[in-house]
Amino acid sequence: MIAAIASDSNAKSAVNAEQCDPDPKEFDLIPPDNEFLVLDADSSQQRAISAVMADQSRVIQGPPGTGKSQTITNLIASLAAKGRCVLFVAEKRAALEE
Repeated sequence: MIAAIASDSNAKSAVNAEQCDPDPKEFDLIPPDNEFLVLDADSSQQRAISAVMADQSRVIQGPPGTGKSQTITNLIASLAAKGRCVLFVAEKRAALEE
């Protein structure tokens, strides 16, 4: 199965596609009816959420206390609100219980 995933050219090109980050000022223009953040989010968190909502790949990483859990929570809420399926996998059980 791993070999099949590694040879999938569509997946490779999607991951390697040029990423574009929106201007943080654009977040002020999002109508409340189209924003589904359930927790506060700063502009870097909103950029990550916006990128994923635009079908771009992102890795959420950083030191403790930087809002990774908030970002992931808001991302799951936003995707679910748009009717998208979400699979959340975590290495540590504590991440699932927050």
